[in-house]
Amino acid sequence: MRENVGFTLSISPDGKRENKMDYKKQALYNTIGNLVYMGCLWLMSVLVVRLSGFENAGVFSLAMTIGNIFYFIAMYGMRSYQASDATMQYSDVVYFKTRFVTVIVSVCICLIYLLICRYNLYTSLAIFLYVIYRNLEAGSDVVFGELQREGHLEICGISMSLKGGISVLTFSGLLYYTQNLNIALAGIVVIALFFLVAYDYRRYMALRSSRDAKGSGTVVQLLTQGFHMLLTTVFPIIAVAFPRLELERVYGTEMLGIYSSISTPTVLLTTIIPNILCPFMTYYGVCYQKGENKKLLKMMWFSVLCSALLGGFACICAYFFGDFFMGIIFGDEILAYMYVFIPLIIATIIYAFSMCGNSVLITIRYPAWLTSFAAAALVASYLFSQLFVEPYGMMGTVWAFGLPFGIQFLLQVGFLTYKLKQPRLPGKV
Repeated sequence: MRENVGFTLSISPDGKRENKMDYKKQALYNTIGNLVYMGCLWLMSVLVVRLSGFENAGVFSLAMTIGNIFYFIAMYGMRSYQASDATMQYSDVVYFKTRFVTVIVSVCICLIYLLICRYNLYTSLAIFLYVIYRNLEAGSDVVFGELQREGHLEICGISMSLKGGISVLTFSGLLYYTQNLNIALAGIVVIALFFLVAYDYRRYMALRSSRDAKGSGTVVQLLTQGFHMLLTTVFPIIAVAFPRLELERVYGTEMLGIYSSISTPTVLLTTIIPNILCPFMTYYGVCYQKGENKKLLKMMWFSVLCSALLGGFACICAYFFGDFFMGIIFGDEILAYMYVFIPLIIATIIYAFSMCGNSVLITIRYPAWLTSFAAAALVASYLFSQLFVEPYGMMGTVWAFGLPFGIQFLLQVGFLTYKLKQPRLPGKV
């Protein structure tokens, strides 16, 4: 999922910073655009099954699983710095150059990974094309960061919605007529490149303020500042990927395709929950600056409760309607594996609990601890994948997904409970 900050600042004619757009509108455009785009990615994974079977679905799932890791390397956790760069320490040119560097590094590491792992040519090409598609999205994201600083997130929302819809149509049309996943992926790469160059960048340049060329920061400084956020965003993605990669290694791409098809509805949870958390961030910051630590801790538990209630509602829907709707979408073949659906929802909500903890850790500015807890989940994910996936199959994959983030959340709770119960003067970090 792309990184977001729910407000934007701009420069008024007298040189003072001011809000150019209502926060609620910013959050609305951000949420709608992300939901539509993520929904379209989910729809692609559904259509692969319906149009060409679970084998291609497994290859596509593997491409998405690996591609998302390299996408977050390209993103580098930079958007949060960019959108909140109120002092204009870095110019738009520096942000663009930095993103170019991270994209090139991401692609190079991907190629090295493919050479080491030695997938067959069809699978390797699918992974590479999906990485290119996502990295072009990372290119659009850095432009979106500048549009956010200009106060024009509506352009981002429109772009993501249009790109998502056209990508689905292109992908499904090419896959239906050719039955070749790589041709379909090449089609959406072209769509992503077109939107980056012809719409996103072009619209930004039409609105660009001269102030953006005046930043004093350098690419090296920005890369150094963003390193903690890179690790914090990449570690969970790799932790999610480990169980899936182990499932594919032991049981093959078709089994991965079935597992991924069952898990696709849970993507909605990991899309909705960060957007629920986003409005809390400003309030968290206010509480912390006022020294209201108990209130901050209480608000964290409130966000956990909201996530749990959402997960409970999803479990109820899955219990009563899951087989019916999943059978319609994916076919009766998937029904034999639906026993993992509710456990998978529960594991996803545990993952969401760790997001709640991350939100508070970011607010109180403990990046080293933030990264350390994410690293603990990463190590646990690898160990649990080796321990559970082969003997227990898809259910073992669910355990290897959920348990590491449960450990991460418990570490976060222990640290935050200790830290926030200590007295602190208002305004002192």
